[in-house]
Amino acid sequence: MAKKIVKNSSNQPLYFNLPGGRSLKIPARSQAEVDEADLGSSEMALQQSRGNITLVEAAAGAEKSGAGQEKSGAGAAASRQPAGSASQPQAADSAQKEEGGKD
Repeated sequence: MAKKIVKNSSNQPLYFNLPGGRSLKIPARSQAEVDEADLGSSEMALQQSRGNITLVEAAAGAEKSGAGQEKSGAGAAASRQPAGSASQPQAADSAQKEEGGKD
């Protein structure tokens, strides 16, 4: 099973009764590692919908394998964004000059 990291964002500890008779305590303002199946339980889903817990990231093994892909994707998007955003204001300025600007 894949492990996921969840964060308790409330000021109170959270206690969960998980399937199979297991229980889990997440202390206030801290993180815990849970199985993906446990994350799908009704109590975890309820706390997620209330915003008391949030999914932080996958466990360390999955993080290392995907880290290189995330950087290349983010870098590619960042390199494209300034070029497009710089040309748009220039186009608006030139259109304004052609029309005579504000009256």
